[in-house]
Amino acid sequence: MKPASVIIMDEHPIVRMSIEVLLGKNSNIQVVLKTG
Repeated sequence: MKPASVIIMDEHPIVRMSIEVLLGKNSNIQVVLKTG
């Protein structure tokens, strides 16, 4: 199963972009976004 955060980001690109901006250089999150 995908993490709930990944499902939300898949359904809401704007939310995903906002999360990317807020987290900045978080390598773990970047990997999740790229693979998700």
